[in-house]
Amino acid sequence: MVFKMIEKIGLMKTSIFLSFLPLIISLIIVYISYTITGKEVTSMSLILSLVIPSIISPLATYIFLSLLNKLKVINNRLENALKEVKELSGMLPICSCCKKIRDDNGYWSQVEEYLSKKTDVLFSHSLCPICFEDESKRIDEFLEKREKLKIKVL
Repeated sequence: MVFKMIEKIGLMKTSIFLSFLPLIISLIIVYISYTITGKEVTSMSLILSLVIPSIISPLATYIFLSLLNKLKVINNRLENALKEVKELSGMLPICSCCKKIRDDNGYWSQVEEYLSKKTDVLFSHSLCPICFEDESKRIDEFLEKREKLKIKVL
């Protein structure tokens, strides 16, 4: 019965029908509920059936769109984090002698340089205890050789 009324008005053929769909549905619900309960359909009940959807529909749309925007932001953050993880996964070709790393373009760079480009890592340099001992011995040997050379030259 209701759809016959809508067809007579001709709303089904126009796009206006879609914009008024929440109002039409609420009017139908009010009409059916008052018909079932046997109550009389008053002008106040019709006005309320028009006002309530016009308030709720934009609010629901706003809430939905704001949640959708928040989800997009979170999704972008997760995608960026996943890209960073993917950049540092897998095997890295590294020179067994100088410890330089070969990038995707075939260029060799120091470990510090490579990781600084791919991540937000900053490096500070120091010597571990074993390297400190080795370097100290090497420096001492160099100084001893230099002293011996000075003695021989004089």
